[in-house]
Amino acid sequence: DAAIDAFGRWHERTQEPLGIIMTIGFRAMRALMRGNFTESEGLTQEASAIGQRLQTENAAGFFAMQMLSLRREQGRLKELEPVVRYFVQQNTAAAAWRPGLALMYGELGRRPEAQEQFEHLAQHDFADLPRDGLWMASMLYLTDVCTFLEDRARAATLYQLLLPYAGRNAVISNAAACYGALSRYLGALATTLERWHEAEPHFEDAIAMNARLGARPWLAHTQYQYATMLLLAGRSSDRARATELFHSALLTASELGMRALEERLNEKMTLVPRDGN
Repeated sequence: DAAIDAFGRWHERTQEPLGIIMTIGFRAMRALMRGNFTESEGLTQEASAIGQRLQTENAAGFFAMQMLSLRREQGRLKELEPVVRYFVQQNTAAAAWRPGLALMYGELGRRPEAQEQFEHLAQHDFADLPRDGLWMASMLYLTDVCTFLEDRARAATLYQLLLPYAGRNAVISNAAACYGALSRYLGALATTLERWHEAEPHFEDAIAMNARLGARPWLAHTQYQYATMLLLAGRSSDRARATELFHSALLTASELGMRALEERLNEKMTLVPRDGN
């Protein structure tokens, strides 16, 4: 935050438009990381309005990516379907936005549509996706789709692609978005592969990093995914830990207004076996 403030002061003095827009965008990203969705949305709209007025390149793309993240956490993704579909239909943006469309379908539980988009992108082991500033966003979106589809073959491929980035913070492009500890995604893929002993340290690493970052939404997601893994592993000794993680995630999701995650948690917690069962 101190670095963002220093960056902002410099560009306020120089009145360099792109720097001013980037400063607002950085603050929107940080607000999202803290779970202040209202503040993040206001800053995102402010940055987008300035960018459009100045006809700044990629202003619309930045706005769409930020709003995708926000609406996903709020359980309001369906509102963005026309926008994301529009981006996919534009030839120049298709490679960047098709993973987002696949993610949207997965989040909405529309398995056939998610599968169709995922299959298109998974050709040649995802090698057709350009290695540009949006590559990591594509990989993370596709990881979430892959785990939703329970595609073990593709999970193994994605795991190897992301493994070199274990222990890092997932920052997209010029900080257009930040999704916290990348180890969370590795933990999710290891869970799909039923590699419980690999998933566990990934999730532990992600919990520690997201806590240090103050990334409350991503910490809650990590706790939910970790607890789910512990249940799937089927070890009775893990039930108390899974219950603790579910409760911690639910408290955060309820406080921050993370409606989609809150619904999943309430459903999943009914499946936790009681002691003696």
